[in-house]
Amino acid sequence: MSKKDKATVTLAESDYLLIESLRRYYGLNTVKSAVRRCILHAYEDAKSHPYFKKVYSEVSDEIKEETK
Repeated sequence: MSKKDKATVTLAESDYLLIESLRRYYGLNTVKSAVRRCILHAYEDAKSHPYFKKVYSEVSDEIKEETK
C-alpha cells in the first residue's frame, strides 16, 4: 500500500471515529443524522461571518443557474 493510500485509510478511519462518536454522543440512530447535526452546528457558527455570507450567496446563485 502506498503512503497516499495509507493516509487515505487513516483519514477515513479518523472520520469514521469522529462521526460515530458524535452519533453516539447525540444519541442519534444513523450516521446521516450525525453528519447533518454537525453541518447544522457548523452553519450556526459560520452564518454571521461576512465571508461565509459572500460564499453562501455565490453558491446559491450557481445552483440557481444550474437548475434553470
